[in-house]
Amino acid sequence: MTPADLGIDTTPKVVVKTMAEPPQRGGGRIVEDVAELIKALKEEARVI
Repeated sequence: MTPADLGIDTTPKVVVKTMAEPPQRGGGRIVEDVAELIKALKEEARVI
């Protein structure tokens, strides 16, 4: 049994025009303690 037997269209619907690697991630930094981590997350990353 093939997809055509079941009436299924298997032609590609998506065309990939270009593909590129994402930009390199910048280096991180090491914090001394939890307080500095929380401060960095609040002020620099703005995630908290």
